[in-house]
Amino acid sequence: MLCIAAPAALAQDAVRPLRTPPGDKPAIAQDARMRGTGAPDVTVRKTDKPTTGKPTTGKPLDLKSRTAEIPLPRPRPPEAGPGNAALAPADIDQAAVPAEPPPPSECFVALEATGFATVTSLPPLALANGCEAPDVLRLDAVMLADKRQITFNPPATLRCPMAVELVRWVRDDLAPAASVIGPLTGIENGSFECRGRNRVATAKLSEHGKANALDIGALLFANRKRINLTDPLVSHDFRDKIRADACARFKTVLGPGSDGYHEEHIHLDLQERRNDFRICQWNVLDVPLPIPRPPEADIAQAESEKKDAGKPDGDDKKL
Repeated sequence: MLCIAAPAALAQDAVRPLRTPPGDKPAIAQDARMRGTGAPDVTVRKTDKPTTGKPTTGKPLDLKSRTAEIPLPRPRPPEAGPGNAALAPADIDQAAVPAEPPPPSECFVALEATGFATVTSLPPLALANGCEAPDVLRLDAVMLADKRQITFNPPATLRCPMAVELVRWVRDDLAPAASVIGPLTGIENGSFECRGRNRVATAKLSEHGKANALDIGALLFANRKRINLTDPLVSHDFRDKIRADACARFKTVLGPGSDGYHEEHIHLDLQERRNDFRICQWNVLDVPLPIPRPPEADIAQAESEKKDAGKPDGDDKKL
């Protein structure tokens, strides 16, 4: 077997020639090409006994003592469960790969193809407290026939069917009716929110928690006007037209006079009910007129004036 001398031995061999034991052949120097490159000469000797792989110098390694110094991992607590040990190798490989989002729905593809809205497909919603919604999208803007756009501030998170009905309402009803005030440019709104109805913790889940509702706070116009549909100072005919169109399209419309929670905004949703029952509760209020003067007030005032007329003036009093 061939062995390569240690680097320390190389330095000694460079000074002292090797002695050849009887019966052995002379040491073979490295190839002359190695000498020409400036690399150190490495001599190779042939030995009769094979090497055992044990170190020839120093103390033998005490593997047992070194192994004892390595700390062992603490045992898994029972309350932590079996962990990944309970999974088969195939299950572990499958769990490591994240699930791909579902492809856009037919509803989303059809809406996007119309070019009537700027929308983005979102993954289905599945949160705590039953806040779940399939076929969800983000609605950024509605495109009108004249290429103007009406933005949603902020972008609305809605189920696709609710978004489709909302886009139709804005294009066909709201924007034309609002033209009497000015070009409509934006809608301040509130959409998905995982909560109970009217933000009451013990109430039933709101349609907002299903991405099936929209609250309209204010309308924005190109002339920098900002109006609220519940403001009695806004044109009564305009608000009445918006109310009628909304109640014809949506399953639920709530506003002033409905339940005390919608006095300053309009709520729209597509909640399904038995026999297609709909709720339209929005009182289009006007500026309150002054209360009529009661008749008894006029009588009391007339009697007071009569008594004052019978009294002598201050100048007629005797000193």
